[in-house]
Amino acid sequence: MCLGILNFTKKYSNKALEECCKQAIALNKQKYTFIKNTISVVADDLGEAGYRHSTPAKKEPVRGGYVMPPEASSIDTLLSRSKVLADQMREEVDE
Repeated sequence: MCLGILNFTKKYSNKALEECCKQAIALNKQKYTFIKNTISVVADDLGEAGYRHSTPAKKEPVRGGYVMPPEASSIDTLLSRSKVLADQMREEVDE
């Protein structure tokens, strides 16, 4: 558990971890789960100083490695791509 708690410094600053541990001691909740659930709140309260690499407190949600434009997922576009791929497969089988 100690190593797990110390690994929080990969994302959060030492200051954030220390403050979180102080709160855990003050509340008599010296458990990994308490620290895991509260360190992000403490880091947000500290602002940039709460994070290991100064990352903004509020960032855009991750949507994936590639975000397609809306027209790429239209039914007509998808059907035409499917038809082209099916035709290519038929040509390869015939050869």
